[in-house]
Amino acid sequence: MDLLTRQVRSQLCLGTDLPALTNATPTSMTFYGSIAPEASPLIVQRRTLTYDAATKRLLETVWTGAGTRPNVTFDTAPQSSVIAEGIVPDGSAPIFEYYRFQVPAAGGSARPTLITTTPLVADDLASTVQVGFNFVAVGRRSTTRVEMSSTVYVRTSNPTNPDNSPLCL
Repeated sequence: MDLLTRQVRSQLCLGTDLPALTNATPTSMTFYGSIAPEASPLIVQRRTLTYDAATKRLLETVWTGAGTRPNVTFDTAPQSSVIAEGIVPDGSAPIFEYYRFQVPAAGGSARPTLITTTPLVADDLASTVQVGFNFVAVGRRSTTRVEMSSTVYVRTSNPTNPDNSPLCL
């Protein structure tokens, strides 16, 4: 869960019209991010997190970028790795969920609201401010089950200023 959280929080936009999240389904998400400390030049990566139901694995694919935002080109040969094994959905909940800010009509505080239609369309990709994870880790003997769920704000969101969030819009 820590690895997923760290990666999703690493999201960054390539430009004002190039949001961090580029593809999002209940079992996969692709985004631009940087895990490395802020450096000059910033190393941008394109990351895909995928749930493979056949193997019960969470997988990561990473393409390393070169260049300066927004003009970044990515490797043609990505690096792939297994994040976790023995993963199954938690009931009918999707592995990945996506949220955008919803401001109540009568005023009040904006709150993240679940985007129910997936895969996300361009406007929803650009307005996603929070990602949720839901899954169960099953032990090799299948008697050990650990339910795991979390929601994290992405780096481009500003929970204290939802009218101007995410910041790359």
